[in-house]
Order: sequence, then C-alpha cells, then structure tokens
Amino acid sequence: NTVMESYLQGISTRRIQENAVHLEIDQLPLALVSQIARDLDDQVQAFLLRSIEQLIPYLFVDAPYYKVVRQEAVSRIALSYPLRLGHPYRNMHL
Repeated sequence: NTVMESYLQGISTRRIQENAVHLEIDQLPLALVSQIARDLDDQVQAFLLRSIEQLIPYLFVDAPYYKVVRQEAVSRIALSYPLRLGHPYRNMHL
C-alpha cells in the first residue's frame, strides 16, 4: 500500500525506498519498487485506453475564494457555482 500510494503521489522509486526504511520495512529492494511502479503504469495505461461504453454527462464547477469577516475574524470561504453542464451530444451553458 505504501508503494502504491507513493506512486500515485509521484514520488520517485528511490524516495519510496527511503520512506520504507522510516516505516521499518527493512527489505524493500529498489528493483521490487521499480517493478511495482511498472505494473501500476501498465494498469493506469489500460484504464486510460479502455473503451467507454456509455455516455457520461459532466459538470464544470468553479469556486473562487473570498476573504470575509465573521465575528471579528478574517477567514477565507469558497463560493462554488456551476459553469457548464455537458453532454457528449450537446452542451448547455448555465
């Protein structure tokens, strides 16, 4: 799990090996880490190249942040709002 999570975060194989030592995993050969990363690369590539069998609607959302004063304290809040609802055959602007 540690190797996979590190891979997803883009951490290098040598850095993964260093992190394993901190987790008291003494025997984690660099070759094994590299092999796991290659296997994950193959799985990600297969996922990205798979065929999509159904239409998938989507929604674009934006959320600018504003500084506001509440109870004499300044904080940041996000105001989220929809920008666009999309469909593979038509686009609808909100």
